[in-house]
Amino acid sequence: MKPIDTIHALVRRGEKYYVCECVEIPVVTQGMTLDEVSANLEEAVGLYLDDEDPAVIGVSANPHISITFEWELTYHRKMQSKLLKLYHKHWGNLNKLIQANPLLSSPFFIQIPNYYFNQQYKLMIIGQQTNGWSNSENSITGIINGYKEFNLGEHYRSTPFWDFIRKIELNLHIDPYQIVWCNLNRCDYNYGRPESDIEAELLRCFPGLIDEIQIVKPDVLIFLTGPMYDDLIFKSLGETDFKPIQGFDPNNFCQAVNKDFPFHSYRTYHPKYLRMKGMEAEITNAISTRVKTIPLPSAP
Repeated sequence: MKPIDTIHALVRRGEKYYVCECVEIPVVTQGMTLDEVSANLEEAVGLYLDDEDPAVIGVSANPHISITFEWELTYHRKMQSKLLKLYHKHWGNLNKLIQANPLLSSPFFIQIPNYYFNQQYKLMIIGQQTNGWSNSENSITGIINGYKEFNLGEHYRSTPFWDFIRKIELNLHIDPYQIVWCNLNRCDYNYGRPESDIEAELLRCFPGLIDEIQIVKPDVLIFLTGPMYDDLIFKSLGETDFKPIQGFDPNNFCQAVNKDFPFHSYRTYHPKYLRMKGMEAEITNAISTRVKTIPLPSAP
């Protein structure tokens, strides 16, 4: 089993102190202020690891400490509740379409990871469509649970798509599996892109992708769709300008500019194509460098 690289800790307000408890190791500390409890946590974790063999407890020698505040979890639950309301709003029409078209795959609905809102960069990935997504559950809860159990490709590291995402997570110091993933098409059709009439019906029955973006509020939005899906981006998300980036063919890598997108929004090809063309490392490095070095424009 791979050692744990990140130790998660939850801070809550006590009667007199802030109390902090780790998830993966038995460490609890407190402090009068948030700065004090954070400093005490670092010291307590260090002392615990000094007394234990990291290999025995399954923790890396120098783990990253990720702190989540109890009120952030309340916000997480609130945002997940908004998603649930969105899915209930459109489920009737979407389910009817799927039942009438047996070649459509199961849809999927987002479960926001527990520590998504705690990341330095909140990352959202949007792909084309699934490749035979299967879920026997025919309820909103069951579909969300299927998304959660898939855990953002945890067992698909060798595939180009999820390997690309793991590299972006690593470059941006995002905890593994603490991103949001969605697709332009809510379902695939016979393991591929739906025919144009079915695609239009999918969009009519579930026009909620823009709502999902607004709810999860990513800092970085990456479309792994290639230029052949630009028309669907426009239809699904409104007027979008694909702005060239110096040194790149805009078909390969460009900035996606839309009033509802974060500044760091980019469109590139599906990672399988990037790997075939030898562009994978160049694109992952370009995205990471731009996110970490280009400041956000000042608000007017």
